[in-house]
Amino acid sequence: MDYYVYTSSSLETPASIARKFSITEGQLRAANPDWKHRVFVDLAQGEEVTMPVGIENSPWFWIYYDSMSARSDNYFHRQTVYPRGWFPRLPNFGSPSSPLSALLTKLGNPTYTIKAPGTYHSPIVFTNNWDDANVSTVFIRQLKGVPFFSEGNTQRSSGSIKFYTKAHQALKNLFNAWEDDGLISKILTFEGSFNPRVIKSGSNPSNHSFGTAFDINGSWNGEAKPPAGIGQKGCLLELVPRANELGFYWGGFYKGNIDGMHFEYAKL
Repeated sequence: MDYYVYTSSSLETPASIARKFSITEGQLRAANPDWKHRVFVDLAQGEEVTMPVGIENSPWFWIYYDSMSARSDNYFHRQTVYPRGWFPRLPNFGSPSSPLSALLTKLGNPTYTIKAPGTYHSPIVFTNNWDDANVSTVFIRQLKGVPFFSEGNTQRSSGSIKFYTKAHQALKNLFNAWEDDGLISKILTFEGSFNPRVIKSGSNPSNHSFGTAFDINGSWNGEAKPPAGIGQKGCLLELVPRANELGFYWGGFYKGNIDGMHFEYAKL
């Protein structure tokens, strides 16, 4: 089986990647023969790098691959090793909330207050009734009957969820496309959509606050953890290319804490 990594930033070099995996730069270059035809100093962020045969014998390999490292730095999240073809390509657009000011402008400049500053996922309250005017219920047929949060949960989605009104059709298009692609069975749980709150214990509102994001299969794609791979339960990787095509950005592409359960509408 072939393995590869995605580079974590534009500052990566063959030498830096080789050091991380306790292999020589020569071994890495031999596994990437196309590099002979390139003149470069650094690799591009998100570039695929083939790992040499026998990489599974590297002491670092299984730590990355099995997600058993206690490290929480960006390199760990972005450099988790996957078998070739398992990890989707970066889209040609970024997260709509980067920067936050641009997102707020696109949404009509909602104003809000944080109810309990400094607390984890503190609720926010809109002060200009933005949510009443811009978030409404949409029926997503494919979510009807999907359990909330865990497979064994008897509480299941009715299919009616709150989402940014102007993105209702885009959301329907996404789930219809996943169904057409034969991928709806990959959705095992639903973790919600509209939820006015901050990110962690910070002061920036989550995309969920504006009803522009939803989470699925959270048990297998937790925040700050490598997403489930192809063949593993809860895997969403096969759903990502279609989401990208239809304007949804996947949280697995975050540069900071990866969030593999998360999809957010970016074409606002």
